[in-house]
Amino acid sequence: MYISKLDVEKLTDNQMTKLLFSSIEDDHERGDCIFVVGSSKAIQYRSPKAVELYNQGRAKKYCFLVELNGKEAHYQKLSK
Repeated sequence: MYISKLDVEKLTDNQMTKLLFSSIEDDHERGDCIFVVGSSKAIQYRSPKAVELYNQGRAKKYCFLVELNGKEAHYQKLSK
């Protein structure tokens, strides 16, 4: 599944689950950006791992996607 091919208006729960949780493995390579999808538990579970990977130099950028008061917002650190 390619993110660029998804129709956001027709995105199913199954597609979202597959996109976020299927075939996840760490190849221990460097990436362009550490992307953290927000959730009610992201600060507890996802953010610490993202910070750990960033501090290891696994990417020069990180992006946290969150929803604030019903409006989408994001924060991106551009460089180390």
